[in-house]
Amino acid sequence: MHDPLEMKTAFSSSASLALRIAGFLGLLLLFGAILAAVRPWAQPRGVDAARIDQRRTDLAELQNRAREELARYAFLDPAKGIVRLPIARAMELVCQEWQQPAAARSNLLARLEKALAPAPNPYE
Repeated sequence: MHDPLEMKTAFSSSASLALRIAGFLGLLLLFGAILAAVRPWAQPRGVDAARIDQRRTDLAELQNRAREELARYAFLDPAKGIVRLPIARAMELVCQEWQQPAAARSNLLARLEKALAPAPNPYE
């Protein structure tokens, strides 16, 4: 005959497996429902004529600002003497400076050290 304790253990393990499978399937169903509910908000807006025009306007504005930034002088960090130069002028200066490589290299390293120096503590 079969031992009642063995039968109870066999039933318990099969019930436990069934509960685990049902729980897993329930989680998958819940995850699918959440995805279905969130999907409408995750879709990007359609590209219509107004949006195309806005994107073109934004791109033109960004390119104009970039062109202006690249073509004018400005102080980036006056305390450290860091300035922004127009590209053409910066290229001229680099070509002039690197005609003497040893001096240019030491000058470059000195400027780098100055630019990377920590800011003074105003509370000292």
